[in-house]
Amino acid sequence: MSASNRWLVALLALAGVGAAGFFVAGLPGLDDRPGWFYRAAHTGSLLSAFAVVVAALAPFAVRAALRAADARRHARALMTLVLVGALMQLALLALAPRQLDAAWRRLHDGHGEYLRIASARRGQALETLRDYESLCERGTLGSFARSKPPGTLAVYLALDRLGESQPARTLLAPLVERARRSQVANVAPAAALAFVLFPLLTFLTVIPLVLLGRALLHDARAGYDAAVLWVCSPAALLITLHLDGTLFPLLGTSSVALAAIGARRGAPLASLAGGVLAALGAYCTFGLLPVVGLGVGCALVVAAEQRAHHQPLAEAARPLAQALLFLAATAATTAALGFALHYAPLTRYENALALHGEWKAFVPTRAWRVLSLVEFALYAGIPLALAYAVEVARAALALSRRELVAPSAWTLGTAATLGALALFQGTNEVARLWMFMIPFGSLAIAAGVRARSAEDPRAAVLPALAFAQALLAVIMKVTQPW
Repeated sequence: MSASNRWLVALLALAGVGAAGFFVAGLPGLDDRPGWFYRAAHTGSLLSAFAVVVAALAPFAVRAALRAADARRHARALMTLVLVGALMQLALLALAPRQLDAAWRRLHDGHGEYLRIASARRGQALETLRDYESLCERGTLGSFARSKPPGTLAVYLALDRLGESQPARTLLAPLVERARRSQVANVAPAAALAFVLFPLLTFLTVIPLVLLGRALLHDARAGYDAAVLWVCSPAALLITLHLDGTLFPLLGTSSVALAAIGARRGAPLASLAGGVLAALGAYCTFGLLPVVGLGVGCALVVAAEQRAHHQPLAEAARPLAQALLFLAATAATTAALGFALHYAPLTRYENALALHGEWKAFVPTRAWRVLSLVEFALYAGIPLALAYAVEVARAALALSRRELVAPSAWTLGTAATLGALALFQGTNEVARLWMFMIPFGSLAIAAGVRARSAEDPRAAVLPALAFAQALLAVIMKVTQPW
């Protein structure tokens, strides 16, 4: 890009940030003029100014993170992306009409019941998890607990205990005080901790995502590009204070990344750790069960790649042995949870499905097998969804030509997983239920773009896609009842 074009881009970006700030501030100097028709709907505040500052600085921070990644300063790059994502999520929260009150309401209406149950059963964590089924049948654990395995409540039990610890109460004292004047007053310490901790957990997903790109595709840079797309995803930025978007993408991506590392390097400990995480993820939510298939899929991709490079059959079979270790660890961890905590996964799964069937009786299942993909695309971000559709089409074409390489195989595997989710689930609310798939789709896009470009694709396609995603998130924030 020439110097004149760089100046023009900088000027346009500055003008856009200035215009956005003018609107967020409530059109000062215009809104109070006689005859001014379109009154500002937002009064503006210091928190709104914070949102403008984050919007102005985020692109520069992301650019600095990618430069640090190119210089192999991975700790700096990854932590920068985590902080950028968390600050962007909080900045979009600042655009809500009631700001902090909106956050407390979202926590209260989402999984707030878990916080209240955790507070009521403080000091009885092990007994609660061991007697989960009987407590659910008696209604002691509320309505949400019956729809999930015990792990979700276990997370909130831990959050309640951490929130009540003296260091947390001291550090978060001002936030706790604000929470005490809201709908979450009875669980204020845990709610304040969730407000701070959940955004960080959401964007810690960038770390295993980069590791997955490096292990599966020999390209950490593709992982970084995918991480930027995850950070800018409307779902990640807008679906907040809810474990479906906070912890489950992190657990799912970490499990698959460890499976890929084990398959690529022949590292049994990584494969075993990936299996343990897959089991813990399923213990938290049955929605993460597809992660087990994706973890095995990594081994299949590595084995197919080695056979394509004419490696001996014994060499190509080693990734499959790692997949068996991954599956064995998943099964063993589930069995250990059953032995130690009386966890009965099949019974709990059947009971959860029955309850979901009761709740979703109004949902036309056949129609939602198509509409679920539409809803997921809307909240993953239409620009991302279109780019992903292009990659799926290219991967299918490569398969028809028998030119299937690792990026294409991964893309088809993720597409098959999404198709299976739509076919078997047939329900709504998939925007948050399938959020754990967004990092995997982002990696497919980044890998495909890089594979087709002899030059650095960050010069055009991927930055434009990330910017479009972030802009869409802002528009969705100010036009939707979040």
